[in-house]
Amino acid sequence: MGDKIALLDEGRLIQFSTPETLLTQPKNQFVKDFVGADRALKRLDLLKVRDAMLTNPVHCHDEDPSEKILEHMLENDLNFLLVADHDDKFGGYVNVDLLRGHRGNIRDIVHPMTLTVKPDQNLKDALSKMLSYDLGIVVAVDDKGKLVGVLNSKTLVSVVGETYNEQGGHWGKITAKGSIL
Repeated sequence: MGDKIALLDEGRLIQFSTPETLLTQPKNQFVKDFVGADRALKRLDLLKVRDAMLTNPVHCHDEDPSEKILEHMLENDLNFLLVADHDDKFGGYVNVDLLRGHRGNIRDIVHPMTLTVKPDQNLKDALSKMLSYDLGIVVAVDDKGKLVGVLNSKTLVSVVGETYNEQGGHWGKITAKGSIL
């Protein structure tokens, strides 16, 4: 099986390219019509989570003190924050409501989030999970469960051809800047 496609119109070669190029850079209207109006969505089958995820997402660690995390979240206008252990194994998330009035470590109140994806999964599967569970975010973990990235609706839109704001998504400011502390 080859890795390129030749499109012919009445015996003339119109475009000879990879599926990705046909979808993203159709040479003319004939090619656009051939690949279909939903060509941007078809790209989601070809692209991987790693192609769109924000790496090193802002997070805290489960041994961090709740009071300090709440203070940082309020200062940075964060509604939710991902939580990992000292080895960066993903554990879930906390939100401002969970933190208010709590004393102690984050690990005592972390809300589990089991819906994750692997970086090598295709974007179509990731989007399907986001839509099925009504989430604006999906967390990427490696084979050992280590937090490696975040994929949100705005990063998906950017990959299929539109610009985005890295501080978007349903979770507020999800950025790729590492640990909050």
